[in-house]
Amino acid sequence: MHLKKALFGFCSLVTLSSLAMVIFKFIFGEHTESSAVITYTDASLIMLCNLGVVCTFDIAYMINAELFPTIVLATAYGACNIVGRCISITSPIVAKIPNPYPLFVLIIFSALCAYLSFKLKKI
Repeated sequence: MHLKKALFGFCSLVTLSSLAMVIFKFIFGEHTESSAVITYTDASLIMLCNLGVVCTFDIAYMINAELFPTIVLATAYGACNIVGRCISITSPIVAKIPNPYPLFVLIIFSALCAYLSFKLKKI
């Protein structure tokens, strides 16, 4: 499978599983904050989302070698690492937002990554 298509597929998996979590919470209602009950649907959607995130990370690591020439590859890895860390710095702030807004942030970021995966071009 081509890496750009795989990247799009796994970003789409994250988007769709996060969207399904929001829809199921809207349809079936949320559990109380003190409740530690996780249904099978919640667990399976969380696992699908996690699978998409892990595979997207791995593919993003592999696609760098395909997109950039060897002479600038280390710089490209470093730039991607800096951008990724800057975005992950905001995760504690997003985690404090009331539910379901953190899932909306995840949906927006993953949909944006899925769209931008088609814009990748070899240098």
